[in-house]
Amino acid sequence: MMATPAFRKRLALLCGMLGSDHGGERANAAALATKLIREQVTWEQVIAGSPATADRSTNHSNPFTDRDDGPDALDKVRTALAYPGRLTERELEFCQSIQLQLRRHRRLSDKQEQVLNRVYGKVRNYNEP
Repeated sequence: MMATPAFRKRLALLCGMLGSDHGGERANAAALATKLIREQVTWEQVIAGSPATADRSTNHSNPFTDRDDGPDALDKVRTALAYPGRLTERELEFCQSIQLQLRRHRRLSDKQEQVLNRVYGKVRNYNEP
């Protein structure tokens, strides 16, 4: 079976989690990666980089945050956090919380995305006194 781009993205995400500071998260990522591979290819194909799994043009992006239409959520959070003086204390805490959530490869809720877009817009459109 040929490995699809979705397969490669999922495997890359799981492999990225193997560097977690949390043993349970590492073990879970390894188990899920093994299951994923057994369902579609062999470990030998993965290690050999066979055409079934290799894609030289694939960047190491995060499928939870990447968007084709402008900056992704993590870029928006980083931008907002770069200008803490433009944020209220609540907005700053929100951005810090969202940054941690995204680093743990967790999706944002619709409400979180709306608030993040509002905060990002505020930072981008801020007029210096």
